[in-house]
Amino acid sequence: MYAAQQKRLSTPALGGSKQTSSGSWGHWELDFRKSAVPYRICIDGRTPVPKVATGPSESVQEFAARINKLGRQIFQSGNSAQNTAVRNANDQLLQSRFISGLRNDIRRFVLSRDPLNLDESINAALIEEQNMKLNQIASEERSGLTSAQTENPFLSALADRLEEINLRVGHLQEASSVTARKSGGNSFNRKENVFKCFYCGIQGHRQADCRRRRRDENAARYQPPGETRLAIILFQVTPV
Repeated sequence: MYAAQQKRLSTPALGGSKQTSSGSWGHWELDFRKSAVPYRICIDGRTPVPKVATGPSESVQEFAARINKLGRQIFQSGNSAQNTAVRNANDQLLQSRFISGLRNDIRRFVLSRDPLNLDESINAALIEEQNMKLNQIASEERSGLTSAQTENPFLSALADRLEEINLRVGHLQEASSVTARKSGGNSFNRKENVFKCFYCGIQGHRQADCRRRRRDENAARYQPPGETRLAIILFQVTPV
């Protein structure tokens, strides 16, 4: 039975498949079965990418660095195709691996932003991770923790970490914009309408929805209690 299985594995595939640089298709299949990494079989020329996930204490920045390292290894390998279509397919596969490996709360935020490429996915994940940390700090302050739990060294270290994340997000956004300009991507074709209030000068709302304008109008119409309003009497003169 073992000899029959070896014979079946060493038999070339149908359609006159050619041998790869590492041996026949049978040897490739045998090596694939022995591999402990769950690869995805791609039949359209793309390089198989292993499934990765975020570690228990791994940040989004560390996970993104691991994904980028995996992408460089795939693109520098001799088996990866050099045409643009295959490289774009590999980029999309890396993006899907990155999104599927994120934690559930961060993954939902990234999917809601509808990123076009891997860089936009990393930017969205870093922003959501930073927002989660800020919300955690605010909730700890509201819950009234003791001074021993919120001592200054911990807060200073967390502030330094958030500053590094902000710098990283800025660099990634600049790199993404430069890449999109060179490749002629459609990420700059999506225009976002940003409204500016002509009453208070703050962006994000119209003049009709301005809260400051409503507050000023209510203050102008306000009349202290005890004062009577002036009555306007209209006289109509009729001819005699």
